[in-house]
Amino acid sequence: MVYEFTFFIPTSEIFEEYDSESNHTIFIWIEDSFFKTSSNYTKTSEFVFNSPIVSVSTYNFSRFHKTTNKFINIEGSIEDSDCTGHISIFYKFDDYPYSELHSESMNTECIISFSNEVEFPTAFSESVHSITIYCSDEHNKKSNEEHIYFYYEYNSPELTINTFENGPYHRCLNKSIHLEGQIVDLDGTGLVTIRCYIDNDIIDTKTIEILNINEHPFSFDLEFPSELTESLHHLIVTATDESNKTSTPFRSAFQYFYNSPLLSITTRNNQTFVKDVNKKLYIDGFVQDSDERGTFTIKYKLDEETFNDLTTFYIYDNNQRPFTESIGIDSISCGFHSIYLYVVDDDNKTSSHQPLTFFVIPNSLKDNKHKNILSIPKTIYALTLTISKSSK
Repeated sequence: MVYEFTFFIPTSEIFEEYDSESNHTIFIWIEDSFFKTSSNYTKTSEFVFNSPIVSVSTYNFSRFHKTTNKFINIEGSIEDSDCTGHISIFYKFDDYPYSELHSESMNTECIISFSNEVEFPTAFSESVHSITIYCSDEHNKKSNEEHIYFYYEYNSPELTINTFENGPYHRCLNKSIHLEGQIVDLDGTGLVTIRCYIDNDIIDTKTIEILNINEHPFSFDLEFPSELTESLHHLIVTATDESNKTSTPFRSAFQYFYNSPLLSITTRNNQTFVKDVNKKLYIDGFVQDSDERGTFTIKYKLDEETFNDLTTFYIYDNNQRPFTESIGIDSISCGFHSIYLYVVDDDNKTSSHQPLTFFVIPNSLKDNKHKNILSIPKTIYALTLTISKSSK
């Protein structure tokens, strides 16, 4: 007859005596009651230690910033079915050499947890990086590898403007814009270039060496471009570091005006002229313009006529530009007259209107053609008559 059997051989106590992996043979035979034995049956087996298993719970693809974030925390757990011995955990950044993260003796629960901070390398590029983690036990059994991926970024410089007057500004009267501020770069080192624009045109630049994470002050006196138009403009200031990281730009609007010319008339007002004797009215004065340049035209209007050009000239500085011009008055009627004058530049900026009044009287008071002369105020007519007699 054939009898089937099953039996178990306890090995835990036997294997505890082994401190290295090895091969072993089990011999099995049968002996009956008559002390008869069967042939031997052998079973060879290999004794090995278990490899630990590492698991990492740190989130992937987190973002870290240079200097602002100096460490990354690596969290996880290790299982080892051997439930004994010493476990060492190792890590490395990218292709850097491995370093030990943590070591601990395995407990009877066959699992240990770990949470350790590691410092980022000092010369770390701005990109996606990885950390590789594994562990090994006292028998040099190596675990699986786990990977953590994360973004490492440089900080953008922080720009602050403390002093800026947003105008209005006037050509030549205001030569520049004064600007003060500071730069903070949490990277702690490097170069930051500050660029100042009016609209889309760069006006000035300045490069500052960053020595720490403190404020680095700066100032500008930005000269207005010579061809800056009269309108609303925008001042824009940016800061860019050596990694091409750019700050939030400072932006502010300001008004830029051209100056209106100034017209002054020095000819005496309310003069009296004798018809057919005084044939021209000479007008003296000066023009001044704080724009310090441009072509200027003086215009005049006699009584209710339309405006006509009196003279045109060029100004190239802020000094008073004198002029003497004449207007023919031989054809105008006797009586009270007025002239209005103003100056206009090539930017179509005009001065205020300047009035000039005068009287024209007949050559002979007995001239019947001018009986209407009595319409002239009596006091002025008497004065004119006295002057005429004395001149004879």
